[in-house]
Amino acid sequence: MAARTLNGLVLAAASLHADRTAVTFSGALGGEACPPPALLSSWRHEDNKTCIYNIYGITEVSCWACCYKIPESLLMSINPPSSVPLGAPLMETVVEVRDEHGCIVSEGEGQVFIGGEDRVCLLDGEDTAVPGTKRATGDWVNVKDSQLYYLGRRDRMIKRNGKRLNLDSLQQLILSLPQVQACAVGLYEGLRLLAFVVSSAAGDQTAASAFPSGSAQPDADVTSLILKQLSLLLPSHSVPDALVLVPELSLTPHGKVDMEALMRTYRRQRGLRFSQAGDLKETLLTVWQEALGLPGDVSIDEQSNFLFAGGDSLKALHLCEDILSSMGVSSSNLLEIILDGTFSDVLHHLTQLQPPEESSTSIVKVKKRPASPPTGIIGKK
Repeated sequence: MAARTLNGLVLAAASLHADRTAVTFSGALGGEACPPPALLSSWRHEDNKTCIYNIYGITEVSCWACCYKIPESLLMSINPPSSVPLGAPLMETVVEVRDEHGCIVSEGEGQVFIGGEDRVCLLDGEDTAVPGTKRATGDWVNVKDSQLYYLGRRDRMIKRNGKRLNLDSLQQLILSLPQVQACAVGLYEGLRLLAFVVSSAAGDQTAASAFPSGSAQPDADVTSLILKQLSLLLPSHSVPDALVLVPELSLTPHGKVDMEALMRTYRRQRGLRFSQAGDLKETLLTVWQEALGLPGDVSIDEQSNFLFAGGDSLKALHLCEDILSSMGVSSSNLLEIILDGTFSDVLHHLTQLQPPEESSTSIVKVKKRPASPPTGIIGKK
């Protein structure tokens, strides 16, 4: 059996039939949330019949604990679901779903607990473990028709604008878009919601047909198309503040998505964009476009209001922080001006915040009066 990693997923193996005369290839995906069936199907040639399995588990129970063979009918479906079940427990494995009060969940959302008489590992600092111990996984699932559907890590549940948002569920939704080959979602500095996307070939073609030919910025076209789709599918608090196109997702040595490396990529791209902005107006235009999720070639009406242009209070707060940090100044009423005023009002306010330039003193050369009249001039007697 051979194994390798693909965008953080563990991909394993080829197995022989019982008669050992023919080979059936099987792909086992684990380590990250299983991609949507539509994306899995796009990876295969139409004549390819590789069996694909979704495998799930945690280190505390010696890795894999559940397995689900994805039916061919699901992969070939015209309208496939956005996720696949975790599958049935493996031998000697017990899987339970409990709510926040520790009660067993038979339908609805809860946290996965895994254990069994022979499925326990000793963690750091442990000498013994009680047989049958069930470990909290930190993974949140939805139990539906006796199947477990992965929702995301419990520590990936956040609140934005007072509403709950599951970052992993958002990531799965973005992955289901035809323009997306791979995706990772995270928070930049705990506030800005970012989606790192590897665009697909199909997505490039879709963007090319959706926008006028000869576009000078194909990446901006793909970004605009994806954000437009997300704005139609999601409430405003769930739409990413920025979508960052990357050639591939950075991985850790263990094959997991390296979110810190992706955040460094975003920081570099953002710093480069700010450095390319010339005067104050260009800098404000850059952060204004970024806050609204607009590509750099979209013009901004100087009399437009940030909220009416598609912003909200949370994006306005991010814009305010970006402006103040990029300029290195402070202002107690900048946020109010962003919410109530126009682009021109904000620009005028920032102009007043800038320290006045030192006025250059004009130096006038004064010739000394000669002690005696110049030659050729007759003095008065």
